[in-house]
Amino acid sequence: MKINCLKFKNLYSQDLETCNTESNIKINSICKHTNYLDQSEWFLNENKNSNKNLLKAIEHNKNIINCNLSKVMSYDEIKAIDCKINYIESINPQKTWSELASIAFPGKPKFIALITGTDGKTSTAWITYKTWQLLGIKAGYIGTLGIFLHEEKFESNLTTPDSAVLHYYLNEMKKLGIEHVAIEASSIGLERERLAFIKADIAIFTTFTSDHLDYHHNADNYLNAKLKILENISSSKDLFMHTSIKESNNYKEKIESLIKISTNSIESTMQNATNKIHNRYEPKNQYGNGSKFSAFYKNNYWVFNIRNNTYHIQNKLIGNYNGDNMLAAFLIIEKSGFMENEIINTFAKLQPVPGRLSLIDNINNCDIFVDFAHTPDSLKHTLTTLNQHYKKINIVFGCGGDRDKSKRKEMGLIADQLADNVIITNDNPRSEDPQKIADEIKSKCAKAKIILNRREAMRYSIDQLSQNHKHSPDKSKQINKHNSEKSEQTLLKSQEVLLIAGKGEETTQTFHDRIEEFHDQSVINEIITLKNQKL
Repeated sequence: MKINCLKFKNLYSQDLETCNTESNIKINSICKHTNYLDQSEWFLNENKNSNKNLLKAIEHNKNIINCNLSKVMSYDEIKAIDCKINYIESINPQKTWSELASIAFPGKPKFIALITGTDGKTSTAWITYKTWQLLGIKAGYIGTLGIFLHEEKFESNLTTPDSAVLHYYLNEMKKLGIEHVAIEASSIGLERERLAFIKADIAIFTTFTSDHLDYHHNADNYLNAKLKILENISSSKDLFMHTSIKESNNYKEKIESLIKISTNSIESTMQNATNKIHNRYEPKNQYGNGSKFSAFYKNNYWVFNIRNNTYHIQNKLIGNYNGDNMLAAFLIIEKSGFMENEIINTFAKLQPVPGRLSLIDNINNCDIFVDFAHTPDSLKHTLTTLNQHYKKINIVFGCGGDRDKSKRKEMGLIADQLADNVIITNDNPRSEDPQKIADEIKSKCAKAKIILNRREAMRYSIDQLSQNHKHSPDKSKQINKHNSEKSEQTLLKSQEVLLIAGKGEETTQTFHDRIEEFHDQSVINEIITLKNQKL
């Protein structure tokens, strides 16, 4: 066995074990994927439960950063190593990787905002990014929609990219003079330490409902992962949490116990950030403290109440949840140094967030929207919003495979209650049987029709629009509380709408044996073009 256990003195965290030797080493190149072993001197093994990649790295005579070797390799395997290996033991290899990335790419914009939450991350971050731009400054965005260095876009297949990618682009932003950035912090990204060694000026926690339980297993773990965002801010007063989370009977006790991982208790957190999330109009859906911060939509206008000042604006955003998103963005932008009135007035120039209730076309006097809604809560909010503007609702949606199965029946029930015509289709079935996923959804939505081919489901629904100017089923029992608002909240002229939900701006469809290119908006445009050619 030829393994040198080395003390690595260049890192400033406490995640690396102190070893016996006093050797200093220099890491010129390092990777954590075996595809790059030929290009790197060092290999970092993130998997604490497998030695497969580790053995491959040793075969390539690579130096190693790993957790305790004895946890992933047997004594005989260690003893059989006959090449010289430098080995550093890390308590938390994922965090060590982030630390190395922060050292390699040290530059950061001067103002960083992190946004976490089950729903609302993308819209809040995007609204923040676009408002900064409209205010005349160079800004960045990192999240579900990609990586934007002011106007230049780079693709990313993760909401929160790998820490090496994240630190690299933050460093590039600094070099380009971009000093403001909004970053989506997913629960998995936080759990896997991708955001470690990024210090944020403000953090927003938008909403918390069931999601990603396939990964986190239960709500406690999911919430705990979200609350890791506290490690990225200097003080808990920099965390703004939606009142629906901290006052919910389901989560209040969990938050009060889990937030004690911070230096401040939940009580001091509330006291130190009393301008957090509350509103006299809709207490569970708005940001602000009492009447200080509120936003609601009425008669085609947004009404903002900010510190006793009232603003009326119009823009292309609809849905009360976008009031939440704009108020969250307001808190971020104001902290970055802008005045209250210039922020709200700039909101009037906002366009829809890509893939978030985006109006794509109108056919036969029926509007067609694409939306990312893929959780029960987001689907309910989107359908509720559309019910305030349209008499008849048609929806095409599905649920992802290899993901939280508990939400399928719930989303089926929501569609059954809030839509007139329902088509269940594929939405990244991955390794699961698409028919089984659809059947689970349909078990709570008997009126639904299953068309697994997403393109065919969309084509069928668009073809049906010309036939749908008939009497609409009475949904008053399900949405009675919204009926009184319909006469005064009609934004669009059409009486009927088709919602294509679940994928938003995603550009692929994943099956067990292949990944196909698929972009909802592009497919809609193709279908309508072909339809018009036949006329």
